[in-house]
Formats: sequence, C-alpha cells, structure tokens
Amino acid sequence: IPGMERSELSDTSTLSTLTHPTAMASVSKKSKMEGAVLELHLEALHKLQEQLEEINEKAAAEAEELERRANRERKPILEKRNEVIAKIPSFWLQAFRGHPLFSTLISDRDEEILTFLDEVIVEETDSLTEWKIIFKFSENPFFENRELFKSFKEADGGDLEVESPSIKWKPGYEPTVGEDEDTKGSPGAGSKRSADQAEPEVSFFEFFLPDF
Repeated sequence: IPGMERSELSDTSTLSTLTHPTAMASVSKKSKMEGAVLELHLEALHKLQEQLEEINEKAAAEAEELERRANRERKPILEKRNEVIAKIPSFWLQAFRGHPLFSTLISDRDEEILTFLDEVIVEETDSLTEWKIIFKFSENPFFENRELFKSFKEADGGDLEVESPSIKWKPGYEPTVGEDEDTKGSPGAGSKRSADQAEPEVSFFEFFLPDF
C-alpha cells in the first residue's frame, strides 16, 4: 500500500487494524455512498441519451419525408430527361461504358444488345425501403422481353431481398452461356453444347441473375 513500509504490512497489529470491524464499516459506508452517486450519474446519462434518441428519430422522420418530397419533385424532370435521352443514339450504352462497375461487365455482344436499350427508370416506394430499376428495350433479335427489371426490398433485420425476371433469350444469343468457338454468334449456337465449348463471357446481363 503506498505510504506504508514493508515492515508495517508484515506487522500483525497493522493488519488487525485494517481488518477491524470499525474500519470495514467505514469502507462499506463509503462504497454505498459512491454507489449512490454513480447511480445518480447513470440515471442522468440515461435521460440525456433518451433526449438524443428522440432528436435522432425526429431527424430521421424529417429526412424520410424530405426524400419523399424530393422524389415527387424529381419525377416530372426525369420524365422530360428520358424524352431527351431517347433522341440520342446508343445513349445508355455509352452511359454504362462510363460506369465503374458495369463497364467491367460489358462484352462485345452486350454492346450490340445495349443499342436497343431505350430507357432506364428507377422507381421508389414511399416507404423508401423498396425500389426497382427498370430497363426498357425496343424489339431486338436477342431476347423476347421488352422490359427487364431488378427490384430490391430491405427486409427486417437488414437483409436485402432481390427479385428479377428470367430473360427469354432467343437461341444462340445468351451471353452468359458459353458458346462453341466455331459457331459463336451463329443463331442456334447456344442450343447445342460441345466438349470444346468455351467458357461463358463476363456479361452485363449477369446483373439480372439472382445471385449477382
């Protein structure tokens, strides 16, 4: 103990004094007083934390309402923007070429397909926990769908639920399936797979696979 010599600590009378009931009662009383003070501090801290949480909840609600209002105000402007975009040849192909993620997925075949992409729309619900990305295509020789989409929903617990339709590829044109090198690009090439078939190319259309 600081301030006490080793000889004092080894002396029986000193130890007896430290453990005397009167001394122990004093320590116990002090501990109870300190515990009561600590309890008051913790209670004050809890009340302050509740005030902060109330402010945070209010701010979050106001931010959500602001986002909903902004979405409503953006909608007519985005519609007008899409009208202008529709007049620019291969606009979305060039846009995705400049995207840091999608640019790494676009194959030569994808470039051909994306020239038929007319419109990309992002829809959000008022809950702000669900949204959908819609891709509208003009008629093309690659697949039957005129519209592809991928929807997202934030489930309880923070998990993200994802949904997208199957693409109805025309024979020989599915870029996410490997093709025989001798028949690559030929109609019907994708319907028969040979032993020397090449590995599938990386493709923009992997975005529509469930596990992407």
